[in-house]
Amino acid sequence: MTQAFFTSEESVEKELVRLIDHSHSSIDLALFRFASKPLALAISRARERHVRLRLVLDGHSEAEGKDNSLGTAFVHGEVRRLDGKRGGTQGIMHHKFVLFDNDRVVTGSFNWTAGAEHVNYENALLTDSSSVVAAYKREFDRLWERAENVDPGSMESNLPAFKKLTIRAPATASKHSSKSPKKKKRRRKAKKAKIP
Repeated sequence: MTQAFFTSEESVEKELVRLIDHSHSSIDLALFRFASKPLALAISRARERHVRLRLVLDGHSEAEGKDNSLGTAFVHGEVRRLDGKRGGTQGIMHHKFVLFDNDRVVTGSFNWTAGAEHVNYENALLTDSSSVVAAYKREFDRLWERAENVDPGSMESNLPAFKKLTIRAPATASKHSSKSPKKKKRRRKAKKAKIP
């Protein structure tokens, strides 16, 4: 069985939650980014069912703040970080694949982030082909051995967690000076407008 999923027409996140919720023994994740609250909560439910969890993330930290999703989803010993093949100065760990119970794998462009689900055009491919699953299992084991342990509750994410975006009012020509009360009021209103 092989299935393709596209964010242009369906929720890839919901499909991943379903796969997590139906996993029985193990979930091995090699992800560039992890900052999805629904997926973090699904991983937490998997832990309650005593599913073995392992996550390898990219070793670079470009966040403005901490990512609560990792602390929600994982505990010490379950998360490792890995730089690119030439170490910390060159390359990244750019994989995006997940093994479920060592008999299914999901791969594709989809990062585990709100942006991937709600903003980007992304794809994910699910397969239970034994030869493909075995190849991804070998790759995950290689990554896990090379990666370094981190504490998910204290690590910085490589994506700002659930950051709200501000809509800025377009610049327009005005008869009023920059100190005009009307202009200041419009600026305050524009700053308060947020994307949910």
